[in-house]
Amino acid sequence: MFKFSRHSACFCFIALWAPIVSCVEVAESAPQQRTADCSNSDTIEWSDHEGTIARLAQVYEREQFDQLESSLSCLLSPTRRFTSGRPGSSAIYGFFKMKLPGPGVELAEGERISRWTRVFPNSKFVRFAEARFTYAKAWNTRGGSFAKDVSEESWKGFRDGLKNAEQLLIQAPVELRNTPISQHLLLAISQDSGQPIETRVALFREGIARWPQYYGLYENMLKRLVPKWGGSWDIVDQSIRTWSSQLSTEEGLSMYSRLYARVLLDGANVEETMIQWPTMKASLADLVRRYPDSYNWSLAASSACLFRDAVFFKYSMQHLPPNQVQPSAWFKSTNPESCARLNL
Repeated sequence: MFKFSRHSACFCFIALWAPIVSCVEVAESAPQQRTADCSNSDTIEWSDHEGTIARLAQVYEREQFDQLESSLSCLLSPTRRFTSGRPGSSAIYGFFKMKLPGPGVELAEGERISRWTRVFPNSKFVRFAEARFTYAKAWNTRGGSFAKDVSEESWKGFRDGLKNAEQLLIQAPVELRNTPISQHLLLAISQDSGQPIETRVALFREGIARWPQYYGLYENMLKRLVPKWGGSWDIVDQSIRTWSSQLSTEEGLSMYSRLYARVLLDGANVEETMIQWPTMKASLADLVRRYPDSYNWSLAASSACLFRDAVFFKYSMQHLPPNQVQPSAWFKSTNPESCARLNL
């Protein structure tokens, strides 16, 4: 895939850290969206982002497309956020990523999407499902092997598949293109296909200007700033600090821990990063003050265990009933039982 050259790394420092602005030119103005009635939804639980994703997957598997459309429309409303702070659109993207993973997607999902299309032929979510399925199939072609082990034929199929997915999004109706989930997938495609750094940064900056609190865009950008992909921990650290500062009016100190937690959950070892525990701890304290849900309390407890802070670990666990522990928020080598046995 791509590597950072000295020129591209310099461009990253300039472009990624420029101030976020709200005046982004859009080819077509977004239509007025009708706000869905969310009052009777038994799929969405605004206190449980991860659980909502799982319930969306179940509705999709049962092919209850009417309920699925209603729930997705509700989640796309810009006025609602989960208690974790994440917007509803984040759960939409998470649902599609769960059911149409790349690599690993089942080809039979294409038939299910076709049945969904027959029921809702004009659905923007169907259009997105088609693009996500095409993206996932491209990853199936490439496989999960290291780059050096992928055949040239597989590379070509991968590149062609990514291009097809990109075209489906570019040619999609404006009501889909003017959503953060579309921008998120476009950014992922640009990263995976190794497009010029200028293109990727432009997509990222357009996205965060329009949806500054859609965290998935920052998280996706961070994936390719780590040393594994030619970046550096200095670039990661300075990016997180800058984005956190830019969002401080809306998010206070909380973005530092939210973004660094994602870096760790994606597999980084804490020793190789530039995380500062005092800064992380202050950020986590602000995160759970603003968004005191079980996922964020789990992050706080797991982080305290990782950094061997007994006081903060016990404080976090006191706010986390055993039946509300979120396993997906715990870093590798940490869990409530093993951390408790350490007698921090």
